[in-house]
Amino acid sequence: MTDLARFQALVPLDHGLSVVVPRRADQTPHTTVVNAGVVPHPVTGGDAVAFVAAGGTLVNLSVAGHRRVTDALADGPPGA
Repeated sequence: MTDLARFQALVPLDHGLSVVVPRRADQTPHTTVVNAGVVPHPVTGGDAVAFVAAGGTLVNLSVAGHRRVTDALADGPPGA
């Protein structure tokens, strides 16, 4: 299980904005900016990263088809 405490601490530093990178069907990366945060998983109750994306977009189709995504935050801890 991944510890999402660092991710959760960084989210407010960029007002929830993050870069999501799913892969297209041909395995090339697709990048987009989304609002993201840490929420309880609806089945397990454990921490999970969730993001907001419009329905029917490439990011939604890519995640649904491959179930893997990289999420990056631009800001870092204070003083970094």
